[in-house]
Amino acid sequence: ITAAPDVLDVYQQALAHDLVLAQALHNRDPEIENLPIAESAFFPRLSLDGSLGRSEIRFEGAPAGSTIPPKLLNTFNTYSLSARQNVFNYQRWKEIKAAGAQAAAAEATFNAAYQDLIIRVATAYFAILLAEDTLEFTQSELRANELRFPQAEQRFEVSLVAITAVDEAKAARDTVKAREIASQNAVYNAREDLRVLTNQVYETIAKIQDNIPLVRPDPLDVDTWVNSAVDQNYSLQAAHMEMEAARENIAVQ
Repeated sequence: ITAAPDVLDVYQQALAHDLVLAQALHNRDPEIENLPIAESAFFPRLSLDGSLGRSEIRFEGAPAGSTIPPKLLNTFNTYSLSARQNVFNYQRWKEIKAAGAQAAAAEATFNAAYQDLIIRVATAYFAILLAEDTLEFTQSELRANELRFPQAEQRFEVSLVAITAVDEAKAARDTVKAREIASQNAVYNAREDLRVLTNQVYETIAKIQDNIPLVRPDPLDVDTWVNSAVDQNYSLQAAHMEMEAARENIAVQ
């Protein structure tokens, strides 16, 4: 029997099929390639030129019986090799700095997309579990109301309750039926949200284990975690490097 996929299995599937992450990768690679292009301005530049020519000299009006040829041909080849090396160019140097900052920003943006995918997969995964549990609870509630309605009818027939009790039981049953339909739609929508990320429909997924340990954060200090987020948040890093790239571009101008 094949085990139902868990959240890690779903995440691996999303890595290969999520369009948002694929777009982030597509946007990152050109920015990274701009750095070696900018650096190439400082590489030695070699050029090789060559030419092939022919000259022709004609002698007009040579006397009869003269041994001077009517024309003289001369061919020649010329080649030249030149090399140039920039010792210092402030504009090119700043272009390299700007390209490096832009590449770092693109890499940070891509890593932020990776982290965002983790959140989106987890959100979609647990949304399915919540929707399934809600549907299961609603169906149990519906079964209970379906038992109460015929009981209310029987009690009315023997004049133990008024007709309003029957109407209330019927209304309660119909209300729960409507909630069951809404819960079924919620399950379908949650599975569809996960399909968008993974390009696969999951009829069943693994439930949450009952014995998951609740680990206390270490260190137990909110300021430490805030400082860590400021230092390591990829979106903040990308914004910072974008600012550095803008400064370098101003220097280029």
